[in-house]
Amino acid sequence: MSENKDSENLDALFERMDKFSKQFDYIKPFESDIKIYYFKHRERLKMTVKVSDNFAMTYYWDKDAFEDMIENWQNEWVGKAKGIEMFVGPKNRDGQRFVRMSAAHAACFEHRVPFRAMIQLKKEYYNQRDNPMPWDKED
Repeated sequence: MSENKDSENLDALFERMDKFSKQFDYIKPFESDIKIYYFKHRERLKMTVKVSDNFAMTYYWDKDAFEDMIENWQNEWVGKAKGIEMFVGPKNRDGQRFVRMSAAHAACFEHRVPFRAMIQLKKEYYNQRDNPMPWDKED
């Protein structure tokens, strides 16, 4: 196929896309600072930390490690999230309090989240652990 024909095909594609631009241009943004899914049948947890509206980092945790972290992060918790070294603890800069999450393996990632996000995270975790969720598997 000639380059001119390829260009014409692309132009036709873009014309069709313009007719349905909302469908082709939409990206569902990450809304929460931190979102979790606790999988009871595996005793594992998936935690996604928002970086921007369209980028987030996901970490997998064993239940016991996550519970230890969520109960002890205010005392600078250090441990592992499925093979990744984690540090979670409070920080204070210029009188402003926030929480630092550091994840290190081959590279290191730093997240800063509000205290409120950690308090909500704890509440959400125990809600998911103690109640049926749509993604729970039947026994």
